[in-house]
Amino acid sequence: MLIRRWLAVTFASILCLAGTARAQDLPPEAQAHFDRAVQLADAAEYERALAEFERAAAIRETPKVVYNVASCLRALGRRALALAAFERVIELGAGSLPPASRENLVRYIAELRSEVGLLTVRTNVPHAALSVDGHPLVRQPHPVEPGREVVVEARRAGYRQARTTARPRAPGPFEVSLALEQERRLPEVPSERDEEAGRPPAWSPWVAMGVAVAAAGAGVFFGSRVLDRDAGEGDADSAAAGATVSFSVAGAAAASGVGLWIWRL
Repeated sequence: MLIRRWLAVTFASILCLAGTARAQDLPPEAQAHFDRAVQLADAAEYERALAEFERAAAIRETPKVVYNVASCLRALGRRALALAAFERVIELGAGSLPPASRENLVRYIAELRSEVGLLTVRTNVPHAALSVDGHPLVRQPHPVEPGREVVVEARRAGYRQARTTARPRAPGPFEVSLALEQERRLPEVPSERDEEAGRPPAWSPWVAMGVAVAAAGAGVFFGSRVLDRDAGEGDADSAAAGATVSFSVAGAAAASGVGLWIWRL
């Protein structure tokens, strides 16, 4: 009896909201679902009527269709979902709802708000993405049936996901706080390619050692000229200077080659 009484009131009041069924120009498929839903509601098959209204809303969401969804939900005792749907009707019909329809909606919303838990979610970081039972939390407070447990989650890039459950014991406001912890990034381990990019070319030690051998050979040559008894005094001095330079270059090149070799290891 209560369900019939509620539907009689709500469906009668929607006449001033919807007017004629085709006034909002529903697509043919949506209109077919809507007409079928009205027939089912008249036959007191409210669950099936709700399914048809929801199919119509999935095709085109209008104040009239969503109002019927909300009315079925309320008649079936799903108060939290009905509250969200009635609030959606006001959003969809902003600026176009007749005053009488808006008054009815405001009254229904006030009644439902007094019958459900009103969840507010708070986090320790701004702009976190919130969800309830896997659905995005688009407005707060969020209606929850008293005694029903819901899963509340918060996410944000760079933070670990926070999750908890909440269950309102009675109608009225209640809060949930979620603390997101910043992720700790491990130092990046350089790849073999990165390590190879920072090393000298594989051929560089060989070049340095080749220069060392060549310079040492030149030093030996100039040294032999210094010891040559047939060489003049000027030639001997020049050879001595050449030997000194050559051996210095050989030593530096050899040291460089060894260093490059160790670096490549």
